[in-house]
Amino acid sequence: MPKNDLILITKKVVNSDVLFRDSFFTILSGSSTIAKHNHIRPVDKISGLNLWKQKYSLVYYLSIGDQDCKNPGILN
Repeated sequence: MPKNDLILITKKVVNSDVLFRDSFFTILSGSSTIAKHNHIRPVDKISGLNLWKQKYSLVYYLSIGDQDCKNPGILN
C-alpha cells in the first residue's frame, strides 16, 4: 500500500518517527510549474518549539501507467 510504503521510507530516511499532517495532490501536465511556497504557521514559530525546523515536504511522482485499460487514471 503506497501510504504505508511512504511512511516506512520516510522514517528510514530521517531516522525518526514521522507524522503526516496534511496530504494533497496536484496534477500537472506539459510544462506546468508550482510557485515556491511553504506551510509554516504561527504555531510553528513558537519559541522553544521551533517546529518549522522539523517540517519537510515529501514529493513523489507517479507514472501515468496503462492508459489503454477500462479505467485509465484510477490509482488502486
